[in-house]
Amino acid sequence: MITIEHKAIDNTIEHQITTAMIISTRFASEVNAVFNPEYMRSAFCRIICVWCTDYFNKYKEAPGLHIKDIYMVEKDSGMTKADSELIGDFLNKLSDQYSEGRGVNADYIRDGAFEYFRKRELELCVEKTQKFLLVDKVEEAGKALTNYKKIAYQTSGWFNPFDHKEILEVFVDNDEGVFRYPGALGRVVGPIERDWFVAFLAPFKKGKTWAMQETGVYAMFQGLRVVFISLEMKKKNLKERFYKRLTALGSRTGEDVFLIPVFDCEHNQKETCTNPKRTNKEVLVDSDGILPPYTIDNPYRACTYCRDNMITDYRMVTWYETIEVPQFTLKRVRQHLDGTKIQYGDMIRFISYPRFLAGIDDIHRDVQILEQHEGFIPDIIIIDYADILKMGKGDKRNEIDDVWKKLASMAAERHCIVFTASQGTRGSIYKNDMNQDDLAEWIGKLGHVDIFMGLNQSPKEKENKIIRVNVLVHRHKEADEKVSATLLQQLELGQFAMDSEITRRTE
Repeated sequence: MITIEHKAIDNTIEHQITTAMIISTRFASEVNAVFNPEYMRSAFCRIICVWCTDYFNKYKEAPGLHIKDIYMVEKDSGMTKADSELIGDFLNKLSDQYSEGRGVNADYIRDGAFEYFRKRELELCVEKTQKFLLVDKVEEAGKALTNYKKIAYQTSGWFNPFDHKEILEVFVDNDEGVFRYPGALGRVVGPIERDWFVAFLAPFKKGKTWAMQETGVYAMFQGLRVVFISLEMKKKNLKERFYKRLTALGSRTGEDVFLIPVFDCEHNQKETCTNPKRTNKEVLVDSDGILPPYTIDNPYRACTYCRDNMITDYRMVTWYETIEVPQFTLKRVRQHLDGTKIQYGDMIRFISYPRFLAGIDDIHRDVQILEQHEGFIPDIIIIDYADILKMGKGDKRNEIDDVWKKLASMAAERHCIVFTASQGTRGSIYKNDMNQDDLAEWIGKLGHVDIFMGLNQSPKEKENKIIRVNVLVHRHKEADEKVSATLLQQLELGQFAMDSEITRRTE
């Protein structure tokens, strides 16, 4: 008995193409010249893409939210009821996933689209060629093959640097997909582009996971989709840290008082300030110039008038304030997270692997599953952290080098930014400042990253709730290891960077 197997068509790529056509002007511009409605097997995707190309050809931009207006006009103009319902459902789902101002990973979808277009053009070419050959139309069959060669070249990735469109792309002010840290850290590091591989270097227990979580939160707030991959932390601990970061709730009783570091001025603490705008009239240091321990009843208050008004008399030091925060409860966390989701969307996904058991292939597989099942294509992939990825049984140095090469390749292939971290050497535990020589096991890691940042913290700075971040390596601009972003923290409340200031090491 002969059985016929019916294989379901995977519409993932067609849904991605349709979504990008609606949302991204850049994507619409890049595929417009090669798109053929026949490429789309799904009837409703074909209809929407035709609407999008017509809209782009007229207005030179993607339709965005206007796609619903187009649908309302077109739905009664001859399409089947089934197609109309499918389009309505697709657009409603799209509205839930992509609010105005949130983009897509257009570069990644473009690469997949061009590969799909080549495949579909070849399938259509074979069908047409066979039909012509069956009726002995050899010349027409040859023309069909020539047309395939044309689309294959157009979608191959070759470009002419003298073409005015290519020149314009360098100078167009388009921040789609660009990530930037806020405050002093953003000024020290600069903008971070797609396809870059970025890493943190820190000794044992100096804040690598905190720094990467903060990166994910910043990216989420900038409308970028984030995947956070933990290779050692349990799911519950990951969630608790994340919830504290978003809510700043850390009290278990509701009656705890938390010490918050704040910037102050040395002139204020020593009462050598002559500015009449000074907001404090007390002296802090004793007659020997020693800072006393903080007490809640001390009338002294920090002053940052000169800092706030960019007056050069400011000399950065830190002091404290105390605050009471509401209790860390299920109800309050839910309320905060619901508000965050409304404002920013659910733009982050986590996965936690058992320690030392996950490798690069596992990450590729699970990111692909996320893409297929949720349509979630990351702009940022954070891997905490590369040094404990599962490796082969060959030479350890070669295995480490291979892992870091593959992470750099992941950034390029998926057109996203990949962040990870590396453990410093044993000697770096006792150092106040990281440098390139502190990389453990294999210095060649430096050659595979676009940016390497150091997390620096002396025992005294840790006590004072301070951490400094400097740039050790930057492929695309000059880096000065002596310049740092000084960050104030309160990790009990999940806050890695409450305020920041640029500082320079003088020695």
